Amino acid sequence: DQRVRLGLARTFQITQLAPRLPIGLQVELAIHQRLGSVHHMWAAVSSYSPVREEALHILHTLGLADLAQQAPVSLAYGQQRLVEMAIAMALQPQVLLLDEPMAGVPTAERQVVLQALDTLPKDLAILMIEHDMDLVFSFAHRMVVLAEGEVLAQGAPAFIRQHAAVRTAYLGEVG
Repeated sequence: DQRVRLGLARTFQITQLAPRLPIGLQVELAIHQRLGSVHHMWAAVSSYSPVREEALHILHTLGLADLAQQAPVSLAYGQQRLVEMAIAMALQPQVLLLDEPMAGVPTAERQVVLQALDTLPKDLAILMIEHDMDLVFSFAHRMVVLAEGEVLAQGAPAFIRQHAAVRTAYLGEVG
């Protein structure tokens, strides 16, 4: 929680959602955590209106508003990944860590995740760990490529795409 207060939020490689709790409520709980009201929830229902509105706005931004009453267990995996992003965004981070946002997402659902990533605030710093190079090249403005714990290359996607060592290590080309 100290890291969150400093502006850091993250998603996990494997979703960490409450499987049967409606996604709207999960986002609301994250907002309450951010506001410090999670331990003071014995209030009139009307006092939750601003939190509920903010949660619905976040869900709408990520294309999930119509699913607010659904539990993650009933959602496609790509949608579950978006719910994790919604919860992270409810914390209003300055830096968002995405741990393999495409891991386990079927090909048919990948475009939904890409579109959601495009809706994130432009001033939000995003650190993404991802092996889907098409996603990385389409999303990143600056890349740092690691191999065996060492920096292999860093720079703009166009530079990385042409870097011989990166092509050999990750793009399947023999240098």
